[in-house]
Amino acid sequence: MTKLAMTQWTDGYVAGMAYTHGYYRELGFGQGLSTNIHAAASNVAWHGTDLNLTQAGFAAQLAHASGSGAQLVDQSFAEYCARTDLPDFDFIALHGVWSWVSSANRELLSGYIERMTAPGAGLERRIDAALAFADRLLATRPAYLEAYPQPAERLAGLRAHDHRYLDHEYFNADWQPVDFAGQGVRDLMLNQHFRRDYWVKNDYRMTPAQHAAAMRSQRVVLVMPRTVAALEPLVPMRGGVRQLFEAVFILCDMGVLAPAQAPEAAAAAGAASRRLNLALYDRARQRLHRPPGLGTGWRRPGHAPHSATIPAGAGARSARRGRLERLRRAAAGGAERPPAQGRQAAGRGRRVPCRAASQGHHFRTQLFTDVPGAGHRGREHLMNDWTGGYVADLNYTYGYYQELSPQRIALAFASAGLEAPATGTACELGYGQGLGTNIHAAASITRWHGTDFNPAQAAFARELAHSSGNGAQLVDQSFAEFCGRADLPDFDYICLHGIWCWVSPENQSVIVDFIRRKLKVGGVLYISYNCQPGWAPMVPIRGLLTQYADAMTSPGMGRTQRVDSTLDFTDRLLATEPAYFGAYPRLAERLKALRGENRLYLVHEYFSGNGLPTSFADMANTLGQAKLTYACPAHYLEHIADLNLSRPQQALLAELPDPVLAQSVRDIMVNQNFRADYWVKGARPLTLLQKAEAMRRPRVVMVALRKDVDLKITGRAIEAQLSDAIYQPMLALMADFQPRTVGELAAALASHGLDLQQVFEAVLVLLGKGSMMVAQEPAAIDATTATSHRLNRALFQRARDNDEIAFIASPVVGAGVWAPRIVQLFLLAHVEGLHGVDALTDYVWQTLSLRDQRMVKDGVPLDAPADNIAEIRQQAGRFESDYLAMYRALGVIA
Repeated sequence: MTKLAMTQWTDGYVAGMAYTHGYYRELGFGQGLSTNIHAAASNVAWHGTDLNLTQAGFAAQLAHASGSGAQLVDQSFAEYCARTDLPDFDFIALHGVWSWVSSANRELLSGYIERMTAPGAGLERRIDAALAFADRLLATRPAYLEAYPQPAERLAGLRAHDHRYLDHEYFNADWQPVDFAGQGVRDLMLNQHFRRDYWVKNDYRMTPAQHAAAMRSQRVVLVMPRTVAALEPLVPMRGGVRQLFEAVFILCDMGVLAPAQAPEAAAAAGAASRRLNLALYDRARQRLHRPPGLGTGWRRPGHAPHSATIPAGAGARSARRGRLERLRRAAAGGAERPPAQGRQAAGRGRRVPCRAASQGHHFRTQLFTDVPGAGHRGREHLMNDWTGGYVADLNYTYGYYQELSPQRIALAFASAGLEAPATGTACELGYGQGLGTNIHAAASITRWHGTDFNPAQAAFARELAHSSGNGAQLVDQSFAEFCGRADLPDFDYICLHGIWCWVSPENQSVIVDFIRRKLKVGGVLYISYNCQPGWAPMVPIRGLLTQYADAMTSPGMGRTQRVDSTLDFTDRLLATEPAYFGAYPRLAERLKALRGENRLYLVHEYFSGNGLPTSFADMANTLGQAKLTYACPAHYLEHIADLNLSRPQQALLAELPDPVLAQSVRDIMVNQNFRADYWVKGARPLTLLQKAEAMRRPRVVMVALRKDVDLKITGRAIEAQLSDAIYQPMLALMADFQPRTVGELAAALASHGLDLQQVFEAVLVLLGKGSMMVAQEPAAIDATTATSHRLNRALFQRARDNDEIAFIASPVVGAGVWAPRIVQLFLLAHVEGLHGVDALTDYVWQTLSLRDQRMVKDGVPLDAPADNIAEIRQQAGRFESDYLAMYRALGVIA
């Protein structure tokens, strides 16, 4: 639900709106209809609580009318469950409540209601407004719903549901589906979206004889009670009692049959049942002629007060009331009951009887135990407690991510119309191998601090810092330890790349508190994370991968081998054509693509202790606690609307003044699965004049040869050819690899009919494609040249052994530039005084041959020395003629 009538005592449960009169729920009993029916029609002593005072009052009224003795109260779960006067129970029930109480996920529709509708408009009008917005969103053909059509069908079908059901199910402030670790494979095969399970405390298994006797003893009723044993001679089946029992089970699940009590129990419950039925009949008579339009549309069985009790011990549909309901819908032009979408839709709201007697594979029966030593093995073999959910016993890849460079902030903020801060001090939390942190510390005047849990990674990062003398303060402390230090300075810039989804909620809280205390006013946070909605369909897959690795692979195999074993299992799973992959067809491609990923990346991304994606609204709420507001995307191409959104989508977003809601809707439109954003503590908007000046100020430089720049661009919405009239003059002007401001570019290109906005957008495109980078001021270049050269020398030396690192420091851009291993070896040869194609060829071949390594051409290793030498010579020639001048201009070597 929204904040419509929500108070903190509800703990996320909707207590301001009465729920439908369903035939279920005991702990969180709703209107208490099922609890009263069960109490009146059986000899079971019932207790229960529900947070909603109105619902509890109605339930108590029914209990009084029937004299069933049900003890029903309106206490919170914390208050009720702490009571010492309650008896021990044989049976405890919760129906649907689990996903409605406290979690941290706000979905798109609830966000629209909260931010775009008036609280005083009334619940039904606010829900109708949200559904109308959903219709308009569907009309724009969002990428998420194009990729996964079943959610679109479900969204379009929401209008058929009762407003009260929608309020609890879709507009509840705290809602989160739950993963079932024990049956993840089966849930994928069935595309399960709702579970109803029995769990048992101490699992006492029956012998085959006891099992058969238990099945025969179950009483069922259609017209008159009969036991399964009495039906057996009447319905001969080759499979015997087991096959007959399964048939009875299915008929019970369909509602044709129902479990029946023993005759003496039915007789004892007769009077209370009749009293309760009289109260229900009277209520049905009073509501029979209510005005049309209230609660119209199909209701699931049990979502309206038309169940009555029978002494057999179950609720039966009132045939008269059902016929009247169908006639009323037909008169109003409403639709009949829609076809059930699988057993989940058909069965929800009905009791599924005889569960304890069945151990078959056709039914959702789970018997778990709390006996010591039993149950699913935990993740202790994959995760150590001190890591806080972060993988610390396996080194991460040597990646470099230029989005973390503070040099990029000014241009992105200028595009968004915001004042950019200075970045004298910076901090990276979870720096991995520390390559990016060291490059940024060596190539810029920013003073860097950081921590990473992994001691081996921290040791490598510190070694690089020592080699370059860049002054970076890098440690291997936990987030709690590092963030609690009193000797750290306040920071202009804090960055986290991908870490957020990998660490525990406790560490997330530590990080937010650190940002709140240590980020300066006006400071910027860069954070990237897996996000909703694009990552959402992958969540069950990730959970399944982790479960399989935990339960079915040996800890002694090593992480990467366990990953390979798990991927082998996913191949076999895909071969069974699970329904989940039929509903989300692109997931099969994503799952197959995992085999091509670096195993170290997979361990962190898919096999760590945490990993749930975060919605933008959740992130905004979390970072709001640190006084941060959203600034803009860190990826430059995300700033260009025409690349990513259709015109109808842009028009719909323009109607949403709330930035959080607008970003949430945009994520649906583009099927966003990973976000990289800037957040600011105290955003300062620019005037139009100030924005124009901010757009002119940034310095840019080419980091690619003109002939290597592809003038095709692919966005989320279009694939297009860039205009020669705009880009060819700009590329010709910048081909000398000298930095220029955007204002200087605009002045030089004015003769080609280009204005500032066109030049600025073209710069964004070239930056986004990686052909151009932001450049530092001359004073900063001079101050960082020596440290950059020292760091690069250390990286060149490492390139003699392997190709793990493909970026080096450029003092001109204050960040890293791409340089594969062969280029680094050519640069090292120049640093050592070797020049010319022959000298470079000999140097590289000696380096490789001493390590018994070979060149690779078109994906195939070259075996013959002559072939290796010829390939090295060809690449050395291109390097000398084309690329050496560029790398010298970028300052990577003297």
